[in-house]
Amino acid sequence: MNLLQGSIAFALALAGLATLCTALIEILHRLFGLRSDGLKKMLEAYFDDVVKPRLSGDVGKLRADMMTKLTGNALLEKIHPLPAGGHGLWGHVLGLYRNRLLRANAVTTEQFLQRLPDTALFQHLKTDTLDQANAQLKQLADKYDQYGAAATDYFKRRAQMLSLIMGIALALFGNIHAVRIFDTFVQNPEVAQRMATQADAIKAQIDRQAPAAADAKAQLDQTKADLAKVSTSLSEYQAMGLPIGWNYYPNCLGTGKGDPRCKALNLKDKAGEAPGTPCSVMSTLGQDPGGALMWLFAVLLTGVLIGLGGPFWFDLAMRLSQVRQAFGGNAPAGQSAAPAPPAGKDQAIANAAGQLAPAVPATQGRQPWEDKPW
Repeated sequence: MNLLQGSIAFALALAGLATLCTALIEILHRLFGLRSDGLKKMLEAYFDDVVKPRLSGDVGKLRADMMTKLTGNALLEKIHPLPAGGHGLWGHVLGLYRNRLLRANAVTTEQFLQRLPDTALFQHLKTDTLDQANAQLKQLADKYDQYGAAATDYFKRRAQMLSLIMGIALALFGNIHAVRIFDTFVQNPEVAQRMATQADAIKAQIDRQAPAAADAKAQLDQTKADLAKVSTSLSEYQAMGLPIGWNYYPNCLGTGKGDPRCKALNLKDKAGEAPGTPCSVMSTLGQDPGGALMWLFAVLLTGVLIGLGGPFWFDLAMRLSQVRQAFGGNAPAGQSAAPAPPAGKDQAIANAAGQLAPAVPATQGRQPWEDKPW
């Protein structure tokens, strides 16, 4: 039973560590505008491949206007005016990334249709009848869905790669050794039980969808909070009893000196005093190259495991807990959230079509969208 309980705690621990990687990746997305850059490239490809063939003449201005109207955030700039910079590190960061933070990160099909009438392009799409306008907008919306799906697939693959890289970086930075963690959970059921009590909190972190910040300053504040959360979470895991951090091998002067790999090492400097952690680690790597290579391999593997993502490990923990329940144990809490209902793209098409073409005369019969105010 200890092996099963330890396996559940191990999966939960990796799920919790994976949520920290997600927070770090989100920080990168905010500061470097990765999502807004991806959205811009997707819209440019959409305009060139789908919209441009419908037009004639110089369409450069129409393209630029559409990009500005769809991805800009002039309203937020008016409500929350931002200084060009400021004093201190975060003031300089604010000034550097001011324009990036004000750009939209995503534009759904419904938002695309709602914002399209504000563009100069809209006037070039005018039609004679409402049916023609409806058909044209439906074609544009369907193509937008296709390009959006392709972009989402690309972003998902990129996020998986970033998660893998960030997982390895976190494991190296925090000296996180999967075998050491698993052994601790199996040999110390109390630590495993403390980890199990974190199931709800870990599930909440995995499901958490941070609301869009009101302005760029709020996004930077959220970035600082996320950084603090990563540091705090690692400290909390250490306090819980997880064997992570640089008190363990290859730092043979910390609690890791009890590791069998440390017993044969004599880590003293020329003055006969124990060196600090960096020197201790370097000395250990030099005196125990075989053990150091095994440690490095295990830490890199741990990073890969963390990079599989919080949902993967939490789902595995829930499956293992079901097996445990079958033997009379208790399963950690946490259920999957219900999926959100689909948005109304058809209604958005109808609203835009009403502005794109004159209303159909009453003698032709009324359509459902004709009863909606424009």
